[in-house]
This record gives sequence, structure tokens and C-alpha cells, in this order.
Amino acid sequence: MGTSSRSRGEPAVLIRWLEPERASDELVQRSLAWMDREERSRWEALRHEPTRRASALGRLMMRQLVAAVAAVEPGAVAFRLGPHGRPEPESRHGDGCRLPPVNCSHTAGLVVVAAVDGDPTARLGIDCEARSRVPPRRSLDRFFSAEEASDLFRLSGEERQATFWRLWTLKEAWLKARGTGIAGGLSTSRIAFRDPAPPCLLSADDEDPAVWRLLEPDLLPRFQIALAVDRDWAADSAVRPAPFAEV
Repeated sequence: MGTSSRSRGEPAVLIRWLEPERASDELVQRSLAWMDREERSRWEALRHEPTRRASALGRLMMRQLVAAVAAVEPGAVAFRLGPHGRPEPESRHGDGCRLPPVNCSHTAGLVVVAAVDGDPTARLGIDCEARSRVPPRRSLDRFFSAEEASDLFRLSGEERQATFWRLWTLKEAWLKARGTGIAGGLSTSRIAFRDPAPPCLLSADDEDPAVWRLLEPDLLPRFQIALAVDRDWAADSAVRPAPFAEV
């Protein structure tokens, strides 16, 4: 996996990705060994085997990325659940060590994690989806603002599918960064595309949308990936991506 790649003291977003079907079973077992009783119980409640595998690998990747940034052992990283179920890293030793923000997403064929290096109070979210996945054709107002849904209805075919997943992953990443999940404002927020510039959050419920930076790192051709960070420094130049390496 490697260590922190931050240079000259500037904050960065570190991204690691892994194709779960290519990961060794030993990685899954190592992840389970690091889980506490509650975490293991939640994992065992998952019934879909690919989801179980991706979840275990995601936890391992988060632990190892947090450990690399904070210079601690991966087994010393625990996760508590926030008010809406978002995993938040904390020291298992109860020593008050502040650990970096981290987030995880997985879809069929991919697990991706992101952590902030150099800004421990930043809010961060990441989301991914397969670009080939067929999106819903109806009830778009459940997922998007009226303006976004109207714009989508004007599109067709591959352009509509690509735009759907761009909007979906960006909103998911933003909501995960806020810690609310999809219940926190899919249809009440609005995103505008400014290609080739990064997309822009135009409305954001009860907070200033201008604090958010939305990014779309183009890591793998098959997947749409989105990042949301509430910091001015967050730009494409601050993203440090690399494949996850088994160690």
C-alpha cells in the first residue's frame, strides 16, 4: 500500500482501489481478525457473499490507509458508527490519537477507499458505480432535484446513463461526507456540470455549498468515481491515487 505521499506539508486525498475478485482470501481473514465483536457481528449479518467480501476488504483497506497516514498499526484502528451509520476511525487504545478522515465505497468489481492526509478535521466522502449499470428509468425526482431530473429527461441512451451515474456518485459522495447517507438530501441538493472544470454544488440544504469541492478522479474506465471534500485545497492536483497493494 505504501506510506503517505503528501509533499511539502500540503494536504492531500489518498485513494486506494482493489478488484475484490482478485484479492486473496488471506486479506479477508486478516480483516476479520482486526474487527471487534460489534463490527464482526454487523459483517456476519450481511447475506450477499460478494457484499461480505467487499465489505471485509474495504475495512482492511481503510485500516491500512489510516494506519499509513497516522503512523500507527492497522490493528490499533477501530471504527465507531456515527449517527447515520458512517464508520469513523478512532484509536483502539483510547489514547485520544486523532485519526485521519476516511471513507469507503464498493460496487460490483471494485472497492475504493479515500483518506485525507494533513487535514484531520476535513469532511470526506467517496462513491463508485459501474458505468455499465442500467439506471432507473422512472421516478428520477426521488434522486435528483427538479432541474437535474428535467435535464436528464432531455438526454437519451449512453449520454443519459453516463450523466445519471455522474450525478448519483457525486451526490452520494457529498452525502457520505456530511455523514447523512442518501436520506440527507438527494433530491433537495443540486449539482451543475461545468466541463472541463470540476462539477459544482449549487444548493446544499442547510449549509453553504461553496465550501464543497467535487471531484471525479478517472481511475478505471469501467467505473464512475466521485469525491467530495469541504476544503478549498481539494483539487485534482491534491488527489494521490494508487492500486491497493497486499502487504
